[in-house]
Amino acid sequence: MIDVSALVRKIRFKQKDLDEIKYSDYEILQAINEALSYLNQSMALGNSEYLEKDKEYIFDDDACIKGLRLPYDFMTLISVTRVRDGYKMHPVAAGCNPDYGEYKIFASKLYCREKEVKVAYRAVLTDVENINEDIALPAFMSDGLVNLSIMVMNNQSTTVLTEASEGLIKSVTPLRKYANARGRMPFKC
Repeated sequence: MIDVSALVRKIRFKQKDLDEIKYSDYEILQAINEALSYLNQSMALGNSEYLEKDKEYIFDDDACIKGLRLPYDFMTLISVTRVRDGYKMHPVAAGCNPDYGEYKIFASKLYCREKEVKVAYRAVLTDVENINEDIALPAFMSDGLVNLSIMVMNNQSTTVLTEASEGLIKSVTPLRKYANARGRMPFKC
């Protein structure tokens, strides 16, 4: 977790605003929020595992028809599995009704005929509203977030910010998912 008050102090130090004259806390929080929005885009596209979450849903007969609302911080879907046996369910088109072993996501709602399912998803980093909050990122990403926030405050172009956020994500996102993968060899032994 990254403490926002420590982040603000680092930004003030790098911007030489220790006496709090040049920037207000509100301006710095808005710069942090914009930097977080760039990080959200990069993390979603980079399949970052730092924001992976899951939530279990219990469906009754009424919820199967009306659907259940997805979490407020839902960004992208990873998988939907049955709780009882871990079966990975399959999506259906928006115009179809899901059968057993299938699900549908439409209008920010999950439709399913199973009784209990677990949704694995990537969450969005929510905006910071006050200085006493925490950001749900590992502490070692704080320096990168400080640098992105300073770039926002100095009115860097959006392409520079996008490239910087993608570079930050690539540098800190480990390739753990693929560490044990073996490459195919062009011959058989």
